[in-house]
Amino acid sequence: MFAFARHPIIAIAALLLACHAPAGAQEQDGAGPAWKPMMALNPLRRWFEVQGGAWQVPDAMLGDMAAEMRKEAGAQVAPKLHRYIVQYQGTVAQGVRAIRVSGACTISGVDEARLSQEFIIVHDGGKCFFDATYDPEGRRFTAFHYHGYA
Repeated sequence: MFAFARHPIIAIAALLLACHAPAGAQEQDGAGPAWKPMMALNPLRRWFEVQGGAWQVPDAMLGDMAAEMRKEAGAQVAPKLHRYIVQYQGTVAQGVRAIRVSGACTISGVDEARLSQEFIIVHDGGKCFFDATYDPEGRRFTAFHYHGYA
């Protein structure tokens, strides 16, 4: 058994050390070092694979897809992509594998279980919503479109 499990104080201390600002962090209003929240352990925690696909998308592929998505999103949206809800599903058309992708900056009133059961269809919404197709073999998006406005 790990020492952390036997000694919860050690686990809490380790967590606090991981969250502490690095040495030399600038002070804000003389109140001590600036605290910066840790980056999420899983930056893709808001990504949901939609059931019923032709094939299951391997987790290892998601990092490449996320990096390409930041390129496609453009300078205005890319810094915000970590807050988007992304749904994806493996598809096959004419024997060629692809990944259908749908992204939303916000979805109100939808529980997380539903995000893995079906694509949430949204019309309009501008750059808050996008649909895309990713080519896993070529490691690139073959389509990436933001929604328009009515």
